[in-house]
Amino acid sequence: MVLYSGGHLRIDNGRPMPGEFDATLRNLREVPTNLYLNTPGELGLLVEALATDRELRATSYRVLKLIYCGGAVLPQHAWRSLDTHAVEETGRRVMITSGVDCTEAGRPR
Repeated sequence: MVLYSGGHLRIDNGRPMPGEFDATLRNLREVPTNLYLNTPGELGLLVEALATDRELRATSYRVLKLIYCGGAVLPQHAWRSLDTHAVEETGRRVMITSGVDCTEAGRPR
C-alpha cells in the first residue's frame, strides 16, 4: 500500500517494552508519518508518551491521516486519548480504525 501510493516505508526498530520503546519515540520525533500501523500494546505506550511530550505530539500529528491498530482490540481509553490529542494538536480528528485477522476472528475447533 505504501509503495503503491508512492510513499516511503520506515520500519521501526523499537519494541513495546520498557527501555526499548525509546527508539520508537525517537523515530516518531524525527519523521512525521501520515499512516501509523501498530498493535494495542505499542499504541498504549504511545498514548502515555503523547500525554507529556509536546514535541512528540506536534510531530506525530503534523501530517497524520490514519492510525490503524491490529492484532487485538485497542482499549477505549487509548482510543479516546489518541482522538483527543489529535483534536488538541490539529483542531481535527484523525481516523482511527482496527482490523482483525484469522487469529482474532477465528473460532477454536
